[in-house]
This record gives sequence, structure tokens and C-alpha cells, in this order.
Amino acid sequence: ERHKIPLPAAMAQVIASDRHRNQYLKKFYNTNWNDPSLYDIILNTTKMTLEDAAFLINNQISRNK
Repeated sequence: ERHKIPLPAAMAQVIASDRHRNQYLKKFYNTNWNDPSLYDIILNTTKMTLEDAAFLINNQISRNK
């Protein structure tokens, strides 16, 4: 809606962007961005509210201080 492009075109752009970023990380850093050990926290926001996600992020930040 925001950019007024059809959903299939938007999805294709996201897939292409993800592929490019993944290739960049492999080429320059020899790493796989799907490796969970690279991240401090991983949230599946399809399984929670944004408020719950914000709470978990804030909690993680507080624990790392």
C-alpha cells in the first residue's frame, strides 16, 4: 500500500533483496545470515503482539547492561 505496488511485485523485491544481502555476507564475511548464533535475540513476530516483542527486546537490553 505504501508504495502502491502489487503484493506479488513487493514480495519479489523482498526476495531479491534478501538474496543480494545473503550473497554479500557470504562473499565478504564468509557467513550465513540464517545462523542463529549471529544474533542476540530472534523473535517470530507472527507469533506475538508488537507489545510483547517490545517487552522482550527491552528485557534483553536490560539484562545486557
